[in-house]
Amino acid sequence: MNATATNAPAATETEDFKKLYQDTTVEGTSHLHNPNAKKIAKGVIDTFNEILVPKAEIKLNADIKAAIARDDWDTAESLMAQRKEVKANQAKDGNIIKEIRKHDFPLVLKAFRAEFDAIIYEIAYNVLTGSHTAIVEAAKSTRAPRGSKATGEDAGSEKTTRKKSMFKVTKPDGTVVDFPVIMGPKGNTDYKAVEDAYKALGFEVKQDGDEYVVEPSTIELKAGGEVMVNRVNLMDAIEKQTAAQFDGWKVEKIKID
Repeated sequence: MNATATNAPAATETEDFKKLYQDTTVEGTSHLHNPNAKKIAKGVIDTFNEILVPKAEIKLNADIKAAIARDDWDTAESLMAQRKEVKANQAKDGNIIKEIRKHDFPLVLKAFRAEFDAIIYEIAYNVLTGSHTAIVEAAKSTRAPRGSKATGEDAGSEKTTRKKSMFKVTKPDGTVVDFPVIMGPKGNTDYKAVEDAYKALGFEVKQDGDEYVVEPSTIELKAGGEVMVNRVNLMDAIEKQTAAQFDGWKVEKIKID
């Protein structure tokens, strides 16, 4: 039906939610949301941006900047000519978009149902797996340790004394990295306490508000999907060889006095 887009989402609502989201990314608010939740949200935005801005155009702009930075003006001029063609095509697209917007949004949605389905289900799957992983890992980090704490005279007895554990990770080049096991409800994600070990394995520990996070924050699995980076998942991926980045790595858990 040709008409004004009366059924289209109100622009003000979109702008309001856009502002609310952007407010969560400004400096000083990083501690308000879980890092994994923020990554999932960013992934949703990135999915749409990748569709709206073609990767070829992004690469072209990057190539232009690189050419200018190295004073390669001949290359820059050639690339700028390509960019003019892209902009000319975008102007033509603008006229087509104006025609499309004359129709009700639900009608446009139906016309591109297959394309929208591909986007929606990609986002739904990523949100499902990402949030599931975050919830599972949060449950692990807050789970009470087995057994009970010793008190009184029993606290120092030989029976209640536990030996500390440590993982020895061996890289394919023979480098050995000692990865201490930190006990306690948050020991699995106490990145700061074992910062040197994470760095030796190729990760970076950064402060995010009042807490510390590790980057990259996830491990990509060979079977598909991702898991949060923490001691348990990291050692599991190395031991079971479930992540390509750890192919050929070995890990051994040892007791230390």
